[in-house]
Amino acid sequence: MKKFFLIYLIMNLTSLLAQAPVRLTDGATPFLQPVWSPTGEWIALTTSKYDGIWLIKPDGSELHQLTDDLAVGYKMCWSNDGKFLVGRAAQVQNRRRWHVVKIYDTITKTSKAISEPRKQMPSLPQWLDNERVALILDNKPAIIKAVAANDRTLRMFSNRALVFMTQNGLSLTTAAGETTKLPLRPSGQIINAELSPSGDRIVFEELGSQLFSCALEGSDIRPLGRGERPHWSPEGQYIAFMQAEDDGHRIMHADIYIMNHDGTNRMNLTNSAGRLEMNSSWAPDGKRLVFDDRTDGVIWVMPVATP
Repeated sequence: MKKFFLIYLIMNLTSLLAQAPVRLTDGATPFLQPVWSPTGEWIALTTSKYDGIWLIKPDGSELHQLTDDLAVGYKMCWSNDGKFLVGRAAQVQNRRRWHVVKIYDTITKTSKAISEPRKQMPSLPQWLDNERVALILDNKPAIIKAVAANDRTLRMFSNRALVFMTQNGLSLTTAAGETTKLPLRPSGQIINAELSPSGDRIVFEELGSQLFSCALEGSDIRPLGRGERPHWSPEGQYIAFMQAEDDGHRIMHADIYIMNHDGTNRMNLTNSAGRLEMNSSWAPDGKRLVFDDRTDGVIWVMPVATP
């Protein structure tokens, strides 16, 4: 009986250790908002005030800086082939702040501006396919040629729409450039909207830390409970999100959660007192999450046992 109990204890301890998060950075440079590349090869990181982009391998090796552009790390976006990043970079000219859309080649370590500098750029760029970037400019969709793809498979346009947050709510832009406004009537401002991998539902946050999902055309609105910054898992079965508490001035506590796509089976993955675990991003295999800890600026990778 004692032998059986010892074997049981060792097996469970091994299981617990296998699920423990792995420290990716040492905290010497505080990093935040990690984003896993679609191919799984790299994780993009940024620093305080979202300045600069760094790349690191999922095992913590080959950390290097891709750019020091200002504010470009805020919701930077990978191309589907994992070769490029696009972001809204800030430039200071004559004491004035301008914004420009730039793409960053992770192979050649070069960058290129693909828009003219603008004083106002409330929208964030997204990849429409592996050649084009889209964003909202002057309340209209703007599609910009970003990359000249040589491979025929890269020239094939995606049938998925992009979801954008505008002053009037959510809108969808297709690969053909057609835009549709969704007839949502939320009680608060909609932020952090994301289209599901299958392209048939949208998860979004209503300012005030409440999560919802809706059908692509804006119908079938489902409350998902409290949460912030939701992200679909690669297969669309689960949603990762964070839940934070503040005192009105600063964040006091934050944890990473996952739940089923319908809001059931919520699970606190971090559940640690005195830590600020935030900003998760799924690995392409759906078995891991990378996130930042704002307490000390360390990036962690955590295996995920789904509900």
